[in-house]
Amino acid sequence: MKKPINIGIVGCGNIVNRHIAAIKNHKKLKLSAVCDQRKERADMIANANRCKAYYDYSQMVKDRNIDLLSICTPSHLHALMTILAAKNKKHIITEKPIALTLKDARNMIGICKKEKVKLFVVNQRRFNWAIQKTCSAIKKKKLGKILMANVALRWSRPQSYYNEEKWRRKENTGGGVLLNQAVHFIDFLQWFCGEPSKLFAVTRTLNHDIQAEDSAIATLFFKNGTIGSLEATTSIFGKNMEASITLIGEKGTIKIGGNYADKIVFWNVKNDPESTKISKADTPSSGHTAFYGEVYKELVGKKSSVSIDGEESLKSLKIILACYKSAKLSKLIKI
Repeated sequence: MKKPINIGIVGCGNIVNRHIAAIKNHKKLKLSAVCDQRKERADMIANANRCKAYYDYSQMVKDRNIDLLSICTPSHLHALMTILAAKNKKHIITEKPIALTLKDARNMIGICKKEKVKLFVVNQRRFNWAIQKTCSAIKKKKLGKILMANVALRWSRPQSYYNEEKWRRKENTGGGVLLNQAVHFIDFLQWFCGEPSKLFAVTRTLNHDIQAEDSAIATLFFKNGTIGSLEATTSIFGKNMEASITLIGEKGTIKIGGNYADKIVFWNVKNDPESTKISKADTPSSGHTAFYGEVYKELVGKKSSVSIDGEESLKSLKIILACYKSAKLSKLIKI
């Protein structure tokens, strides 16, 4: 593709401006259109960015000027919109999670392969400097065998956050803490430690008037012998506390912290001269910018440095669905 890649965004909610900023950071990408059922939202974003506004997604996917559709709608709409886009020969970006069921996710992947279009899932936090540095250390086996791993997601979401959008409150639309907030950090667990073979989880709604869970705790047993733990909640009082990942290895310990797992707060690795250094946090939009850069590389025939396709996102979805099953049955679940 020598000409700029024309992108259409469907869904003009909270995340849309991150996507627009990332697109504008690349000369070979162009925002061509936006779509939202709420006419005033679509018009506001379209006018601000001098692009076309749609109010009906079924019309937007027929636009021949659009090469790539970026789906920023509630999670339960991802599968339906992806399949329709693929049938209209569009490449697709979908926000996390890829879908709410493994069947839907596999159907999405299958139809995209059949129609020979690419499917990307927004795992932008994989591009955080601290995450990249830690991933490099693991690939180089600097930690030796990882013995234990922990994720702690301690965020604050007021009741007004859930009241803004009905899908965040309902049980089966992806608004719970595991699918909506913790998915990135569960992705890190499997990315760093491999696939878990079994887990035990507890989910609760502790501090909000919603059907979905606002808190979850899980113990994970990985195929390679690593033991992992997950704590995720949106019930922290007042403001976000942390999103951290701690890795305890034979030859070192690393803790990635900050509010978004975007800086290294502890690094003690054997024979590593950088052990005393602490990183600065990434800017909020840097992950999306890097993600769109990798999408462009894939579309012009180059290979992305980080896996961002649909198959990769199935791994974290499997873990989350196993957590829900374990919590429902109150038993250890094999994955």
